Amino acid sequence: MDSSLLFKSCVKQVGTGTVKGLNSTNIFTKPPSKQSIFAINAYKITKEISEMHKLLNDRRQAYLTFTRNLRSEPFLTELDKDTLDAQVDQILTTCSKMIADLKVEIKTSDSNLQHKEHRENMVSLIEDYLKQVMKIFTDQKSLRLQKKLDMRDSLESRLIPLNNSDQIPPTSNSRDLNSSNDSEVNDNPQESSLRIQELNGDTIDSTFKEIPLSAEDIQMFDEEKEQFFNELNLVSEEIQQIERKVVGISELTQAFNEKIHDQDLNIDNIAMLTIGSTEKVKEGNEQVREAIQRRADARAWILFVLLVLSFTLIFLDWYAD
Repeated sequence: MDSSLLFKSCVKQVGTGTVKGLNSTNIFTKPPSKQSIFAINAYKITKEISEMHKLLNDRRQAYLTFTRNLRSEPFLTELDKDTLDAQVDQILTTCSKMIADLKVEIKTSDSNLQHKEHRENMVSLIEDYLKQVMKIFTDQKSLRLQKKLDMRDSLESRLIPLNNSDQIPPTSNSRDLNSSNDSEVNDNPQESSLRIQELNGDTIDSTFKEIPLSAEDIQMFDEEKEQFFNELNLVSEEIQQIERKVVGISELTQAFNEKIHDQDLNIDNIAMLTIGSTEKVKEGNEQVREAIQRRADARAWILFVLLVLSFTLIFLDWYAD
């Protein structure tokens, strides 16, 4: 039967769009694909890691900035930076747990070997991506601490010369000026006091008189100033030591977190191997039980055959007599 004309008419109907439920541009439609739960979870983990990577890249400049010169520049406070660190740590922990769940699902699934290898490769790629993002995060944290320490050291190095300048003894020129000023003060004390008040911007009442300081008081104040300066230097040195210890603790914490992550992976692998070994032990026990049952059946048949043969011999002996 020739159906060429019928085929041509169907093609024309599809081309003109007169057939209901068909698209003229896409004749060979694909059925909707059903994604497995494993693929959905893997896509969810990858999306979380990508969003975290984008967040770290977008806020890198603001995260590593401590001073803002312009209002348009991105800037984060210390509280915002700590909040960002806590948020990223939580996302890293959640993604690590989800990856461990995927590994357990691979080991306990009943799919074929090729399908398992494909899923293991997927999980390995996701885990490598997570480690890269984790390295970026730890590098940013260490760089932030290093910049913070450098900034404090620079501020302290600027403050120390200012404190030392207060202890510079007066030169001969300054002594000459002081002597000339003292002579002027002795000549006209009222004008000199008014001039000093104008220079200092003080609005002291004329009823209060200036109390002169003795040489012992000046020496005592100088000793107190030197003592305070030495105490400030000691405190700054202690602060620097504490900051170095904090940096060391942060590095140890980072290494400790990496070791904990590796131990979690090792524990998951051990759990998977334990599950596989228990399943194999169960299979071995079932095989041993089947072998014992087969041996029992064979023994029963042998006894049955022996009984039949013995009765047959007895019957033949009786029949011969």
